Amino acid sequence: MLRKPSRKKYNFNRQDSSQENLEENPANEVSDQNQDLGTVFQENRFNQVNVQETFSLARPTRAAKTRCLQNLTRIINEETSYDLNVLQEHNRLRASQRVASESDELREQRLGDLGRRASHRVATEKYQRRRASENLASESNEVREQRLEDLRLRASHRVATGSDAQREHRLEEQRRRDIRRRRAIESNYLPTYKCTVNADQLYHALGSFEVLCIHCGALHFPEERVSNRINRNSFSDCCLHGRILIEPPKVPNELVRLFLKRHPHSEEFHKKIRNINASFALASFNVEDDRTINSRGIYSFIVCGQVYHKMNMVAHPTQNDEGVFERPLYGQLYFLDPDDAVNERVNHPLNSGISSSLMELLEYIIRARNGYVQGYRMMRDVEEDINRLSSAQCISPPYVKLLFRQPEQADRERYNIPVCNEVCAVFTLNADQSFPDNEMIVHQRNKNIVYLKKIHKRVEPFTYPLFYLAGTDGYSVDLPLQTPYACRNHLTRLELAQYRLSFRPECIKFSMDATLTGRPDLQEIPFNALHFGGRLFQQYLVDTNIRVERDRIQWIKYNQNKILAEQYMGVTRLINELTEKTNATVGEKIILPSSFLGSTWYYTKIFDDAMAIVRRLGSPNLFITMSSNPNWSEIKQAFQMNLEDRTILEQLPQSCPNIVARVAKLKFDQMFEDLDKKQIFGKIAAFVYTI
Repeated sequence: MLRKPSRKKYNFNRQDSSQENLEENPANEVSDQNQDLGTVFQENRFNQVNVQETFSLARPTRAAKTRCLQNLTRIINEETSYDLNVLQEHNRLRASQRVASESDELREQRLGDLGRRASHRVATEKYQRRRASENLASESNEVREQRLEDLRLRASHRVATGSDAQREHRLEEQRRRDIRRRRAIESNYLPTYKCTVNADQLYHALGSFEVLCIHCGALHFPEERVSNRINRNSFSDCCLHGRILIEPPKVPNELVRLFLKRHPHSEEFHKKIRNINASFALASFNVEDDRTINSRGIYSFIVCGQVYHKMNMVAHPTQNDEGVFERPLYGQLYFLDPDDAVNERVNHPLNSGISSSLMELLEYIIRARNGYVQGYRMMRDVEEDINRLSSAQCISPPYVKLLFRQPEQADRERYNIPVCNEVCAVFTLNADQSFPDNEMIVHQRNKNIVYLKKIHKRVEPFTYPLFYLAGTDGYSVDLPLQTPYACRNHLTRLELAQYRLSFRPECIKFSMDATLTGRPDLQEIPFNALHFGGRLFQQYLVDTNIRVERDRIQWIKYNQNKILAEQYMGVTRLINELTEKTNATVGEKIILPSSFLGSTWYYTKIFDDAMAIVRRLGSPNLFITMSSNPNWSEIKQAFQMNLEDRTILEQLPQSCPNIVARVAKLKFDQMFEDLDKKQIFGKIAAFVYTI
């Protein structure tokens, strides 16, 4: 049965709705198998067709209507975009004509107006940001809590007021976007597995370890140059481009020969260097869990738990209840005669296998050059003189104390300071006199164990007398920079450690000439003993790294506002719930952010990121491993040093882990450049790595 529809107006595309296309391609007349639609159209100039006579076998379906509406929308959008393009082109033409015809005065006035408007906009934005920061800084805790609570209520209200249909629609759209993105990435970044590396260049060799820093003279590899510097021989990992300037330590020639393995006792010195250093130290190095590997394999110094330094601030050994004196240790040994101190050190169970001649040599060198050790000797001399005078006058002797820093404003007559040097002073006090308790004071008797603070500048010279022979101070927060930054003018502990770990060729000089007196050669020459400390150098690196991490934690503790700790609402809510359940009280809340390397939150964050990449892109295509090889030519070349006696000093890889780490880092960067920039395996969509 045929049925004539009502007269309607349609708007079709000219190509899709022309009678010629219908006659040439009859199959396009229907979109479904159950549809058959025949129409006769008459076009006008503007693609508007009035249906004059239309006979249809069936009513148009919803799909046909939808297709018609889509065509209408596309045509309207095309016409609108065409009109907009014409209008924009007309406006650009008029603007170019106006600019070309304007005079110099009008041009200057126009540019001035633009500059004033831009500066006003920038000033307004700065003012708004400053006002916002001032409001945040000046608001009280109650206002801050109220503001955060309002933000939480708004967010929860948006989630709560959304209907189930809106939520399902949002999730469905997100799933569709994820599918389209994954398909696009798979089609564009599918690995081709075509290696473009030349077969003759399978081994990537670094340059020679001989590039000198123009500021401090430290050695570098050519790949460590900074690309954005005018002078590319200026480096930041040694002296911060000349901002750090510290005089090199001066060491007696006899001790230099021991470190450089040019002495008869060098073999046992390097084998027992940690025990020897502990024997002559003023403070002890203590760890909770020492996991040092000292088997037939490579020596590795490994510690776990807390690391702390202790010092006994008493000159004489303490007597127990049975009347037996304790074994003198650390600083108490310098209060004895040199021969007695050597016997005590040699007879210690931990120093078995160390010859007494080596101990006598080191005892002579340290007593002659260390200022803190000389303070113990001065204290003993003053004590003996005072006891002699007191016994002659039949009076009780005054108290003798050793101060490890002479006060800048101290009155020598008031405190009766008979002797002093650059780092310590000996003073005597009567029963009615006192001295500030916040100083590091060595008493005569009564055992007093003190835990040294990690920020104390005397931790290094007290713990490592072989590295700080003259007793020079370690790191302190007031060490200045030669050229200060805009935000700070002092050094950090990490920057000072990098400066000291940089290798400089001028600090390995020594002399083989014997002295005429037969005594050890105490001629001081510039020398950095860290690079030749072997096992003691590993302990120093671990100790320094722990203190660097401690400084970072302390900064986070006292700068909670800068890391926006108040925004961690989930942590605060969890703490409040736990306190309500356990009836506990909350003390000081310290937020450790996920940016702190090695923390539990840091590992959780990177794990979640890796799983998100796998969920978005699928399983990885390549799993690549890389291992450091101590037999690399770059490492061997860096360990071979030409000495002044025309011999070559060869270091072991475990003796200089900093060089091995630098070479491994450069090799890793080169491998990543081959994978990411050179794309030897194709274009990379995402990557995850760990070291």
